[in-house]
Amino acid sequence: MVDGELVFNPSGTYTISFKSEVLKARTNVIITIPKNNQAEATGQSYPVLYLLHGGGDLQADWIRFSNAQRYASDYGFITIMPAVFVSFYMDMIYGRKYFTYLAEELVPLMDQLLPISKGKENHMIAGFSMGGMGAFKLGTYLNDYFSYVGTFCGPIDWLQSFQDSIDGIAPGGPDMIYACGSREIVEREPNNTFAMLERLKNEGKELPKYYQEVGTEDFTYRDNERSHRRLMELGVESCYCTRHGTHNWAFWDTALQNFLNYACPNGPIETSTIERSALLPHPAYDIKAYYTSTFLRCEVMWRAFIPSEKHGEISSESVLIHPSDEDGSYWMRHYDLEAISEVHKTIMLCPDVYDSNGYDPKIGRPFGSFIREELPQVLSGYFLQGRELPRSYLYKAEFDALFKQI
Repeated sequence: MVDGELVFNPSGTYTISFKSEVLKARTNVIITIPKNNQAEATGQSYPVLYLLHGGGDLQADWIRFSNAQRYASDYGFITIMPAVFVSFYMDMIYGRKYFTYLAEELVPLMDQLLPISKGKENHMIAGFSMGGMGAFKLGTYLNDYFSYVGTFCGPIDWLQSFQDSIDGIAPGGPDMIYACGSREIVEREPNNTFAMLERLKNEGKELPKYYQEVGTEDFTYRDNERSHRRLMELGVESCYCTRHGTHNWAFWDTALQNFLNYACPNGPIETSTIERSALLPHPAYDIKAYYTSTFLRCEVMWRAFIPSEKHGEISSESVLIHPSDEDGSYWMRHYDLEAISEVHKTIMLCPDVYDSNGYDPKIGRPFGSFIREELPQVLSGYFLQGRELPRSYLYKAEFDALFKQI
């Protein structure tokens, strides 16, 4: 409780799906939000940690195979985990422009949608294996945004990695050749990461602080040794750690802890008051959340569909919908909520409240209060930049009367 008011702690895991203009396709990003027991959650902002996955892996592997969510929560970070498949964080020759998507679309979009603290010192990025390559490249390219870059078993010398792929001595070599196309392309910035780093250094740019960690039995050990020497020759501030280990999650999980200890030697970063930028047009997106409810004192799932603002403002009325005897996924199975949301410029919010009928029972959890009081405030504070969220509460019959199936 703060000043006698209920504190909302929307800690949990959120999956946001949207149509990327750069990729020309739908994509999704996984987000975790830490607990905040010190102040009202909807009035706070948090530092951010981008976590990039490796080749042949998924962004969800950070949640499945490591303690990344717990570590980030301990330090007070929002984490953002994008999906790039086996793109090597490239604008692929035979594929989609994943680097441009990350650098020019996703980072600004996340700053707009989420309560991320301003200031370079509050922004970090890390990755393992191919994700380490991506973190080094993106963190250097966005040197005015990221303050710390962590790479775990990542072969960050792109030119050498490409040559190793040509020579057939690098695992995943054919994928890198397919993504990059030719040596001439890799020689250009920002793919030629050390050329970009040297140029920025000569221009007097404030570079991030780099953290490298690799196992002595890892197949990228030789590359990391060579890259560390290059960083030292350039006079770039970096920390280089080696220890017994190889290319697996047991190593990367510990490496993430070590990176956070290096970047945050004084422990958790304090939250600050949100300083929202002006509202900008955004794409339509939907959110799937596994969220720890303050009212219910348990984890609950909800789904929200947010229309774009590119062709008109969002309606002043949002809609919270709940079937009487079905779970929240009922609506996704029977209605095209995304299309309805976009056509009517109306926010659709579908909570999973089991068989409560949206009421506060005498015995049981207060689902009605959760829907009417907590969930709209969380959605407004975290994903709508504090915008007031008027709402209607509809059952199936009322919903059918207002919105015809599209």
